Amino acid sequence: MLLPSDDSAKRRLTERAELVVAAEFLMARGFEHDEIAVQLSRFYYVDVDELNDVVATLAKERPCGLEWRVHAGHRLLNRHQRTPT
Repeated sequence: MLLPSDDSAKRRLTERAELVVAAEFLMARGFEHDEIAVQLSRFYYVDVDELNDVVATLAKERPCGLEWRVHAGHRLLNRHQRTPT
């Protein structure tokens, strides 16, 4: 529990299920595998060993680098791409 004067404290992101959800969220939005730890550590205290294991598992299941992402039946642009090709 946070103390009232501790407004800038980061939350912990250490449970495997939470790490999977966070990593999948970032991957679906076009972040590369090596960017996930950096992005999450900006806002959370992350269990890096567990996150590396999660990302490695997800990388085997879903490779990154696709120009288009399919999510819930909609096509999404890769975050580095401005217009469809």
